[in-house]
Amino acid sequence: MTKLSNILFALLIVFTAMPGVHAANIWASYTTQTLYYESVDAHNQPITLSALLYIPNRTQRTDNLLSTQTFDYDVSFVMLDCHPTIASDTESATGASPLNNVGGYMCAEGALVVCPDYVGYGITADEVHPYLIETLTARNCIDCELAAIKTLREQGLTFAPDYYTIVTGYSQGGAVAMACHKYIENNLTQEDLVRIVDKVEKAAIRRNVDLMQ
Repeated sequence: MTKLSNILFALLIVFTAMPGVHAANIWASYTTQTLYYESVDAHNQPITLSALLYIPNRTQRTDNLLSTQTFDYDVSFVMLDCHPTIASDTESATGASPLNNVGGYMCAEGALVVCPDYVGYGITADEVHPYLIETLTARNCIDCELAAIKTLREQGLTFAPDYYTIVTGYSQGGAVAMACHKYIENNLTQEDLVRIVDKVEKAAIRRNVDLMQ
């Protein structure tokens, strides 16, 4: 390699290792924050749970990385990401590397991505995980989102007036996501959560999902 080639190669390594830089021409600029919040366990007793938040920066790169777009608000919408079946706490939201969670991609669209640890993972890793007890896990996840919104608003983040929530998940996470929808319908009336997946900007989400594949 020439000297210039060596420099460009080194810059490429640094560039691709930077937090928030992803493959497939998606630049998702964000910070992460661990959240501790209150919910209930399988015995309906108070419990402190943990979650990882991906907080979008208001200015994001566009697909070609040569220009930027600036959102009017810090958060355009909320993505509640329910994780699939995992076998180790190192795979949990707070136990894994933040760069391994594809939820971070959605920050490019202005999403606040909320990734709860289920009971038995994260701060409660010493507890038995109530596998596929969807009603409980849904309650925990919704408590997590409400706590995240409250905490970030207290920290000064702004939410778009028409922001909405989408709930995502596959495998165990798919069951939990459907249970979250049912829990919202049966238990919540807060304006924060009344706009769910039917109102999502599907084209923007679909574009990012396609690029991630």
